[in-house]
Amino acid sequence: GRYKHLTVKDNKFFYENLEVVTTDSIDKILSVMYDNPEYSRNGRDSFYNNVKKKYAGISKNRVMTFLKNQENYQIHKRIKREKVNKPLLTKKPNKIWQADLVDMKKDKF
Repeated sequence: GRYKHLTVKDNKFFYENLEVVTTDSIDKILSVMYDNPEYSRNGRDSFYNNVKKKYAGISKNRVMTFLKNQENYQIHKRIKREKVNKPLLTKKPNKIWQADLVDMKKDKF
């Protein structure tokens, strides 16, 4: 009943064909996957999706924490740049106008 999706193969637990991992083995598993270019070369989300396809019990938060501690990931991570909104300057007044359109039909509010 309750554990019908849980199976055992080669002394490992599987939940719906995903290997169930213990919390103390997560970092070792992530290290092995991270060192394999097949899993780690396509970015953060792709790496997590590959982990999710093979293992149960590894959260996205845990994967992100692991990645943040990897030197190679830190070096290649994109730097977030603050977007600068430049003001619109005109030489004369009333050169640029702006208007908002509001639909005020009775059945809308």
